[in-house]
Order: sequence, then C-alpha cells, then structure tokens
Amino acid sequence: AAAAAAAAAAAAAAAAAAAAAAAAAAAAADGLEGEDEEAVLSDFRESVGRLELEEICEDSEVPEREQREEKRQQPQSPKKSREAAVQQRRSACKQQQQHDEVRPHKHQRHPRFDPHRSPAEPALPHPLQRKLPYFKRRVVLQQQQQQQQQQQQQHRHERMKQQQQQQQQQQQQHRHERMKQHQQQQQQQQHQQQQQQHRHHPDQQHEQQQQQQQQQQQQQGLTS
Repeated sequence: AAAAAAAAAAAAAAAAAAAAAAAAAAAAADGLEGEDEEAVLSDFRESVGRLELEEICEDSEVPEREQREEKRQQPQSPKKSREAAVQQRRSACKQQQQHDEVRPHKHQRHPRFDPHRSPAEPALPHPLQRKLPYFKRRVVLQQQQQQQQQQQQQHRHERMKQQQQQQQQQQQQHRHERMKQHQQQQQQQQHQQQQQQHRHHPDQQHEQQQQQQQQQQQQQGLTS
C-alpha cells in the first residue's frame, strides 16, 4: 500500500511538472510566430517525452524493489541459506583467481617474479608457491630434503676419495724413502768393506787387478 501511494504521488508530481511545462511553453509561444513558435513547441514535446519516460522507468522499478524487499524480509530455509553462502564463497574465490591471474604492467612487475626474465638472472621461486595446499607443500619439502641428502652424500664421497688418495701418496713416499735409505746403507757397507780389504790385503788386491787385466786382454784377443 505504501509503495502504491508513493507511485501515485510520483505520477501526480510528474503530471504537475508536465502541466507547468505546458503552461510555460504556451506563455513563451504567445508572442512568437513561425519558426520560433515551432522551436518552442518541439522543446516542449521533448521535455514531455522525457518526463513520460522517467515516469515509466520509475513505475517499472517500484515492483522490482518491492520484490527484493519481500525476499529479504522472508525467512530463508537452512538449505537455501547454505546454498547462498556456498555461492558467495565461490564467487569470492573466482574473483580472487581473476585478480591473481591479472598480469600487471611490465614496469609494475617485480623483476624476480618475471617469467620473461633474462637468462643471466637467477631462477627464483614463484610467489604463489607459499599458497600451495598442504600435500603439495609436503611434496616440495620432501624433494628439497632428498636433494640435500644427495648433495651431502656426494660431498662425503668426494672427501673419502681425497683422503684415500692422500694416504696412498704418503705410503708411496715413505716406501720410496725407505728404499733410498736401504740402498745408501748397502753402498756405505760395500765401500767400508773395500777400504778394509785394501788396508789388510794389498797384495791380494794387486793380484786380483792383474788377473782382471789378463782376462780382459785375453777377451780382446779372442774378439780380434
């Protein structure tokens, strides 16, 4: 009833405005003739047409508003309220996805999240990586842990190799040094024995030298 009264009041106001416009047009056209009178009348027709259109639009908007108010005032069932809440959440999620998918301007984009970066720049994680679900984040963490373990094993293996090589080199050096020392000791012992023989038996050495010379001469004669 209140809406009908408001519509009637609006119609009355529109009619009064149309009447006032008609009176003003008639008063303006009294002292005019020809083209001026036609111009005033055309302006009057346009103003009356606009008023009629506004009145029609207002009349059509009134029932729509009444229906919306009635729907708001009516108590909704739990199922409908749940469906409405789900629809609201879905629309909010869609809006958020659309907002995330919107690509900013290249001057506003952060360089480390730019997929069209130059190859010289380092590859950095995507900003949406922290928004992954729990199971996806768990998979990513497991992959990172496996990579770390593999790297640690490689470093440990390399260290073991280096230690083995160093030990082998040290053992070879010690063996070589011992061989040298043993050879030097043998040479010293032989030299000492020769000196002792030369001191105690000079005649025997002289005879041995003569025998060696004779053997060499005989061999030379046979070869010639």
